[in-house]
Amino acid sequence: MNNNIIGNDLIFIELGSYATKILDWRGEENLCPPIVNPYNLISIEGNFQLKVFNKSVIYRLKKRLKELTRPTTKIIAFATGIYRNSTNANTSLKILCAIPNLELFVLTPKEEVLLSCNSILKSNNKLTNKIVYIDIGGGSTEIAYLLNGDLIRFVSIDLGLLLMTVHFFHHSSNIHSGLTKINDKFEKVIEPVKGFLEDIGLMIYENECTVLVTGMVVKKIDKKYLNDNTIEFNAYSEYLDFLQLILTKYDDIQDLNNSFKKSENCKMKLSMYLGGAFLHLLLIHINAQKFKINFNGLSNGFRQQYLKKINKS
Repeated sequence: MNNNIIGNDLIFIELGSYATKILDWRGEENLCPPIVNPYNLISIEGNFQLKVFNKSVIYRLKKRLKELTRPTTKIIAFATGIYRNSTNANTSLKILCAIPNLELFVLTPKEEVLLSCNSILKSNNKLTNKIVYIDIGGGSTEIAYLLNGDLIRFVSIDLGLLLMTVHFFHHSSNIHSGLTKINDKFEKVIEPVKGFLEDIGLMIYENECTVLVTGMVVKKIDKKYLNDNTIEFNAYSEYLDFLQLILTKYDDIQDLNNSFKKSENCKMKLSMYLGGAFLHLLLIHINAQKFKINFNGLSNGFRQQYLKKINKS
C-alpha cells in the first residue's frame, strides 16, 4: 500500500476510452496497473452497439479501490467523451457515483481541450504560443486553435475511435466495403465543419503554428516514423499504408471481427488505422505538413486544476 497517497487521502481515477487508470495525487500510475478495455462491442440481432464499463471492470475497480483506500480517502473520477456517447453511459455513471467518497466529473469537450493544452504548455516551453490542437479520442474528436493558452476557435465532432469501430463492423460485409464506407462516414461528419477547417488551414499558412495531436490514435506509432515526437505528413501516410496492408490480410469482416474480440493487438491496429485515416483527412483539410504528438496532458491538467482548487479553498 502506498503510504504517501493514504497520507494525502486523495486519489484520482481516469475513465478513458481504452483503460481505467487509478492515479495517486501526483498523477503517477504506481498504485496498480490500468484496468484495460472499459468497453465492449455487443451484437444485438446483428447490430453492433458500444457499451463502456462492463460488470467485470466495475468489480475490479471496486476491489482495487477497497485495497488502496480507507474510509476517509476522497476519490476524484473524471470521464472523457466515450462516457457521453456510449449506449450505456447513464447506467455506468450511476454505478460509479454509488462508490463511497467518489466525486465524478464528466468533462465537456472544451474542458478536455483546455485542460490538456494548459498542461502541455506548462511542461513544454519549446512549443509556439499558437497551437492547432487535434484530439481523436474514443468517443469524440476535438479540434481547436489556441493563442497563448486561450481557446480562440473550437469544434467537437461526435465521432471517435470506438464509434468508428462500431460503424465499421455494423455497416460492412467485407474489408474493402468497410474501408470505403468508413471514409464516406468521415466525409459526412467533416462536411458541417469544412469552413472551420479552412480557417484553421489559413491560420497555419499565415502563422507559425504547432499542430499538436493527442489521443490513442497516435500513442502507439512506431518510433521509426518519428523525429523528436514529430511526424511528417508523408511519413504518416506511409504508416497508414502499412496498417491497411495488415487489415486487408483478413478474408472478410467476420474474420476481422473475431480477431478483434480475441486480440488486443488487433483492436489497437484497427483503431489506429480507422482513427489514423480520419486524422489524415483532417490534416489534408487544414493543409498541415507535419504534426507533433502529445503523449500526456489531460490527466495531468485535470489533476493540477483540482489540486489548485482545493489549495485555494
